[in-house]
Amino acid sequence: MARLLVWFHSFTKSWGLSIMLLAVFIYVALFYFSMKSTQALKKMQEVQPLLAQIKEKYKDNPEKFQKETLEIYKKHKINPLGGCLPLLFQMPIFIALYQVLPRFVDIKGASFLWIKDLSIPDQAFRLPAYFPIQYLNILPLLMVVAMFVQQKLTSTQVTADQKTMSYVFLVMFGFIFYNFPACLVLYWLMQTILTCVYQMYVFRPI
Repeated sequence: MARLLVWFHSFTKSWGLSIMLLAVFIYVALFYFSMKSTQALKKMQEVQPLLAQIKEKYKDNPEKFQKETLEIYKKHKINPLGGCLPLLFQMPIFIALYQVLPRFVDIKGASFLWIKDLSIPDQAFRLPAYFPIQYLNILPLLMVVAMFVQQKLTSTQVTADQKTMSYVFLVMFGFIFYNFPACLVLYWLMQTILTCVYQMYVFRPI
């Protein structure tokens, strides 16, 4: 991946653009799994009315509800875990990038857009002393917004508890990524945007 990044830099002359191109390359390489995942999510949306009906019908019989749910999945050839495929393949790659990018000598001190150094958090604005954090990092906030859009695109009929959990997940993800090096957040943001664009196409109103 480091060699691929250097190759992209040989014609872009920008480490920021090279990281974005690396994200595009990896997304295309894993597109088959993203496609299968999105198809599984779409099928889940299509059967939501059926699941709501049997949930109401067997609300006092959890075992029967579970059995009927599995029958619907089997009939419509739905794998409930199909939506996890891209993440299973993305995480090892991201862990590898987590080890490589911050230690990549050429990225240290490299600027991109408002980012002064891609090897540290983007630190767009310095905040007043009374704030608990020193800098406002814009990239993690953009990433959370992109992930929120992605959730809205793929969300089906959810309960209030599930909606709350999804918001907690977004806040937690933003908190974890807030002090990550900008190169890593830029990569994940690009991956999320590409996923959103594809899902907008798949889930567009017919």
